[in-house]
Amino acid sequence: MREVEVHKYERVALGTSSKGSQIRWQTKNEFIKLNLLGNEGPAESLVSALLDCTVIDHVQYETVSVVEDGETVGIGCASSNFLKDGEVLITFDRLLRKVSKDFLKFGYDDVRDAIFQLCGIDVKPYLDQCICIDAIIRNEDRHFNNLAVIQSNGKFRTAPLFDHGLSCLSDLLTYPLIELNERVYSRVYAKPWFANFNKQLELVDKPIVLDREQFNLKLKGFTSKSEATYRAIWCINKGLDELEGKAWVQHSGLTSLSIFH
Repeated sequence: MREVEVHKYERVALGTSSKGSQIRWQTKNEFIKLNLLGNEGPAESLVSALLDCTVIDHVQYETVSVVEDGETVGIGCASSNFLKDGEVLITFDRLLRKVSKDFLKFGYDDVRDAIFQLCGIDVKPYLDQCICIDAIIRNEDRHFNNLAVIQSNGKFRTAPLFDHGLSCLSDLLTYPLIELNERVYSRVYAKPWFANFNKQLELVDKPIVLDREQFNLKLKGFTSKSEATYRAIWCINKGLDELEGKAWVQHSGLTSLSIFH
């Protein structure tokens, strides 16, 4: 595992989720997040490996050991800055606040309509990709701050998929390892429109395309041997088994669109 050296003055505003605040740093070339609930870093890395087996634009995460001012502070993940010069990331949260103070109650079509009104782009393909991936990996933390567009020279495009740390049963406080996998798996709820992943998948027109054979090969090179990471792999494979044909379909020989800027 790579060590990443950071300084306290490189800390940025705490990253928030539905389950608390995560310590983050921004260096010249990378963003680093510290595990908060147990296994977020390895979960991010595993989801990156899964997305590598699709044609979905996404951020690449690596599990790292974080050293702040010479002291090891824990395990986390690192990713490269995916914005080019002149580009600005704008979250759906920021955009939807311009439309209504009650934006958190917006349904799927309300969000599509609002983003089209503000940015001139249809985000349905982007939202559908998120819904499919989130169902497979049991992501319980999809919200309007990790859905975003990128603005450049007055034009907008959807951001690469990012922030999957609270997936794959990574929250070891809510889903302790002493409990049966099947039991904790059944307790995970979807967001942001329906609590049931299958119900949320009904919003999607077509499943994503994924090369599972390639993903299986990637898993062989995954070096982490922790019980939590083995359970995370089990979680993804269960999602793939259950949702083939609904959230994803098999296709061999896909070329990844991960971000390494």
